[in-house]
Amino acid sequence: MKRTFAFFASALIACATLSPIMAKADVAEGRALYHGHAGFARGVEATNLHLPSEFTACAKCHGAFGEGGREGGVTAPALIWSALTTPRGEAPAFQAESQILDAVTKGVARGGAALGPTMPRYTLSDVEMSALLAYLKHVGRADDYPPGVDRQTIRLATMLPLSGDASAAGHAVLDGMTGAFDAANSNGGLYGRKLVLDAIDIEQDAQALAKDVTLRRPFAVVGGMWRLDAPISLELAKQRIAKIATLTPHKDALSLDAWDIDLLPPLDQQRNAIESALNNCEAPGPKWAIVSNLAIATQIGDQRWFASAAEAAEAAKVISSPGCVAYGLSDAAAVNAAMPVTWEKRLILPFPAPIFLVGREESSNPWYALGRAVARLVVELFARAGSRLNERSPLVALEQSFRVELEAGAPAYFDRARHYAWDPGIITISAGAPKIGRKQF
Repeated sequence: MKRTFAFFASALIACATLSPIMAKADVAEGRALYHGHAGFARGVEATNLHLPSEFTACAKCHGAFGEGGREGGVTAPALIWSALTTPRGEAPAFQAESQILDAVTKGVARGGAALGPTMPRYTLSDVEMSALLAYLKHVGRADDYPPGVDRQTIRLATMLPLSGDASAAGHAVLDGMTGAFDAANSNGGLYGRKLVLDAIDIEQDAQALAKDVTLRRPFAVVGGMWRLDAPISLELAKQRIAKIATLTPHKDALSLDAWDIDLLPPLDQQRNAIESALNNCEAPGPKWAIVSNLAIATQIGDQRWFASAAEAAEAAKVISSPGCVAYGLSDAAAVNAAMPVTWEKRLILPFPAPIFLVGREESSNPWYALGRAVARLVVELFARAGSRLNERSPLVALEQSFRVELEAGAPAYFDRARHYAWDPGIITISAGAPKIGRKQF
């Protein structure tokens, strides 16, 4: 314990004489190294223990705010500057930066003793030592805030289609988020901080979009609707910006990266919902699916899968017995227009059915309800994360399983392995029943 302490103390003092400009630049990089958002240049060769990058971050053992902790049965002491520069028990304070440098690289503890074997010996570049030192002088202070956060505000961004063909949906989502955030702020915000939301139009080229986000540097991007193959998703992860309650489904759960918290279920879950819906159909005829937005097989058991409603409607002309058809929101209008009214229909939703029904009953639409759910999830996550935030606080909040009802009848569930809120919903439309329109979507 006493030995473990010396390790990070060394990183601390390496460059106390930094100029103000250099120190400011180093704090951000030092923060990334300390928290493990950026790996050390030498990778697994950065320590004598050849540890992977996720185990070399200071915060892993010494706490997100330098408060100390316990990892693997070993107590790691506090790394805040006042702790490093004062005696610890009978051990003297570090008197010079060179002593701390020796602790980091050679394992020499306070007073010349040897650090324990669990404390890695680091091989760091001068730049890394300088950056880590700059941040260790800052860690745990009252103003130790991640980008986008200060004493009074948490600045967020959302990326939506605010112009072009999908602008109506984008503005409805934005209105839903804004209303819910305003409600939270009117109740005192989160631990005294107000939530401030900046809206970014995704209808611009990728380079301009990335520059826009970089200049704003929000704490998190919430409710995004960009294409998942767009470069911005990787850019956000590279900049260590959490993507919370994203409204574009991933291919599968494994496609979510370490900075993702989705609202909607992955596409493979929606595919499974289609299969399940067809298996439970009551109609005596064929069981078909229309999956123009899912890259999946065209024949699954006794089910037939079509690429468009028009293709399915043409095939239905020679079917004597009405069947059952399952489809997603993107195909709803085409199915309503093309498929015979005598067929049983199963509308597969990328969210619980109450979200769709609430949106239809209100004067708004389901997109508004989705935006409101985004904001409510953000508020819940941040409340669980606590008053002291770092870049990964919302994601760490998922590590303990929890359930929260974002709308009546639409609970969200998370755990360490599940980083998406909802399972698919299904609405059954009986043969001959009025069609559900899709103009809101």
